[in-house]
Amino acid sequence: WHGMPSGSIQGGFMVAPSTTLRAAVILDGRPIVAIARDARLPHSVISRFVRGERGLTMRSFDRLATVVRLEMRQATRP
Repeated sequence: WHGMPSGSIQGGFMVAPSTTLRAAVILDGRPIVAIARDARLPHSVISRFVRGERGLTMRSFDRLATVVRLEMRQATRP
């Protein structure tokens, strides 16, 4: 995850938004418990998401993305 550029294109191909969010959570630097508290989500939900064991509802995705300050934009077409 380290070194992944911001945005959603890596090496010329699209990276799934969930992969980008996982990386943002890991690179945030705060403990999962602190991120969970700020997102008003159970820390177990975030832990399993980061480990790739489960997905998130859109509501949880939105909360988590907001807390880790993830910005998403549409990529420009070449």
